[in-house]
Amino acid sequence: MSNNYDHIILDFGGVIYNINYHLSVVEFEKLGFEKFDEWYSQAKQHDLFDSLETGQVSELEFYNEVRKISGIEINNTEIELAWNSLLIDLPVSRIELLKQLSKRYELYLLSNTNSIHARAFKNSIDEEIGWDAFAKNFKQVYLSHEINKRKPDTNTFEFVIETNKLNRDKTLFVDDSIQHIEGAKKAGIDTYFLDLKNGDSIENLFSKLM
Repeated sequence: MSNNYDHIILDFGGVIYNINYHLSVVEFEKLGFEKFDEWYSQAKQHDLFDSLETGQVSELEFYNEVRKISGIEINNTEIELAWNSLLIDLPVSRIELLKQLSKRYELYLLSNTNSIHARAFKNSIDEEIGWDAFAKNFKQVYLSHEINKRKPDTNTFEFVIETNKLNRDKTLFVDDSIQHIEGAKKAGIDTYFLDLKNGDSIENLFSKLM
């Protein structure tokens, strides 16, 4: 891989912060929500989750809709705990890697997330190194529910590129979801698909660039 980049846009969940979608499937199905993976997965999701990730529905509206879709009586706390169970941790090795990368490249964080997950992972990172200390490794942090845009929509990438006046020829986007990679390609920037299922990792990738 070329190291002729000035700007690197990084995904968050899976790339930097460890997550496991299956854990939420297991927890929701324990609550009685049948076939939750048909509603929410890495590859596809119900419009409700898109709306939550773009800030179009409130947390309460989300909880109410989950109850409606599932047809079971579960309270907000139960839904929140099941929903957040996919969040695992931020490895120390990645904290150190970001520090090193930020010395050589302009880093940008671009994540499809929501206010419920964001509150949980920010609290987790606060306990470890502090959210502000983590975020300062990036020129900008873009969370989908805050910017009302999500991947793989090409206009999401265009927003980041145009807002920061990035040189497309010197910009790399890294994500572990192939549909997001395809969206970034349409915006005219280089991409790298982080194939986690086959043992790829951000550490392995950037050992080639450092």
